[in-house]
Amino acid sequence: MVGFVWAAQMMCNPMETSFIHFLDEWIVERCDTSDMLAHKDDYNPYILVDPANTKTKDSDYTAMIVILTGSDRKFYVPDISYDKLNPSERRDRLFELVNKWTNSHMKPHVFYESNSMAADLHMIQEKQAETKNFFTVTAASTKPRIGDRRMTGGNLKFERIMQLEPLFRAHRVVFAESVKKVNYEGRLIDMMQQVIDNEYRAFPFSDHDDFLDALSRIADLDTGTMMSFPDSKDSREELIAYYRRQNAKVFDIDSGGYQPW
Repeated sequence: MVGFVWAAQMMCNPMETSFIHFLDEWIVERCDTSDMLAHKDDYNPYILVDPANTKTKDSDYTAMIVILTGSDRKFYVPDISYDKLNPSERRDRLFELVNKWTNSHMKPHVFYESNSMAADLHMIQEKQAETKNFFTVTAASTKPRIGDRRMTGGNLKFERIMQLEPLFRAHRVVFAESVKKVNYEGRLIDMMQQVIDNEYRAFPFSDHDDFLDALSRIADLDTGTMMSFPDSKDSREELIAYYRRQNAKVFDIDSGGYQPW
């Protein structure tokens, strides 16, 4: 459970809100983007999107986060886009990430923040029809769900982000070593280091929390439960061997008939 809940309910020693923060020791493990890309078939891909409606110096960032779930039940973050984008730029950036992280067995399932989804969805659907590149886009509610009840009132964004703490603490979220891209100002920056320094380490007093807000979808009962973890290679090989021993057959699209497993 979240740390301050444990302190208050189990230890009867509530902590001040000012002491709620994420620790560097929770992100000691890092992943290499190129290595993850080379082995993307071993993971299930998802993309989390928290768009900003305006593109100004003082506006929020549009956060797009690639999540690869592994057989070790960890959430890998090998790629992100953390930039200030207009609607067409958001659409194009999303398609770039979808194309890049599509593997041999599935396209990334996209979870899009619901309040801004209506404005962008028609542009996404038009490009899907134009390019014949179809992928699933699901609206992500801004109100976290606990059991059968949705939270209302208070600081809902803070509550959503705090759901990440148990995952961080258990070292189940693995950030990329570096994600360097050219931002809206034309500068080449390490976007991964930017969000770690400016959001993760500064929480809850950061100027922006768009990355953490989008990332919190992995812990949300609506979206997080729609993310599945793949079986390990050994488990898949054992399953294939079992079906072969049973003389199982699968339908082959190319031949139009059933072939041995």
